Amino acid sequence: MRLGKLFLAGAMATFFLAPFFASAMSLKPESVDIAIKPGTPVDQSIEIRNTSRTTQSYEVLFMNVSFADSADDLTFANLSEAQSSWFSTATPTFSLQPNELRSVSVQIAIPASDVASAMTIAVLIREKSEAGSGIAISSAATSLLFLHIGEGLMGKIHLLSFDASPHVTLGNSVTLNGLFENTGTDTAVLPNIIVVTDMFGREVDRIGFSDSPKRLPVGTTRSLTAGWPEDLGAARLFFGQYTFSLYDGDKLYGQTSVFLFSPLPVIALLVFCLIILGILLSARKRLRS
Repeated sequence: MRLGKLFLAGAMATFFLAPFFASAMSLKPESVDIAIKPGTPVDQSIEIRNTSRTTQSYEVLFMNVSFADSADDLTFANLSEAQSSWFSTATPTFSLQPNELRSVSVQIAIPASDVASAMTIAVLIREKSEAGSGIAISSAATSLLFLHIGEGLMGKIHLLSFDASPHVTLGNSVTLNGLFENTGTDTAVLPNIIVVTDMFGREVDRIGFSDSPKRLPVGTTRSLTAGWPEDLGAARLFFGQYTFSLYDGDKLYGQTSVFLFSPLPVIALLVFCLIILGILLSARKRLRS
């Protein structure tokens, strides 16, 4: 799937000595809302898969995230000295074989004396260069933790509609539209994992809404659009019923299905049948002569 990858740039460049390239890893969830009661520790699991062809070593870091000009413009900064003790993991470094999947548990412990209402933390997992190798860190990925600190303070996303519109030409594609409302008491992050399955229930792809992650203020609505395949101009041959399931982590928000049909395979089959018929008629004519 390529559910909406987050590439680190801007302020992150001041933190690392080398620029990032496309990350050879995938993280789930990309973002999640977490309700925190000060003084009560919370655990959050993050799954990482090594999508490269070689064994990779990784390290886990925590960074503060702020939203600059818009709700989707991210700025990263180091944790303060006090905040650095709030976040930890038992596996700060680890290695993965190609395509190996591992779950990393993150512990969050906000002191009871803290009065902040909300904060956003990036769990940054990056490739770790071996000591003395001189190889620069080449890629990284993040999972955003939207922390809601306090009693009863939590965003609540309500899915108003989720539908699919097919586009049929020689190939075909689908446009997905989701309409969301935040009925909670705090800003919320929108779900952004769309799992595509075929008529046999097999997962064929994972995509996400464009320009993710998206945050939704209290009492507002927002419409998001996704395309499948993500390049809508690409002619693809699909046939049968396809189901699109919208998830936030393991929570299913909604499903929509569409029947896809392309005339191109039918045309190809007719041409093939005509060719076979022509060969048979030609062979029959030669036998009679």
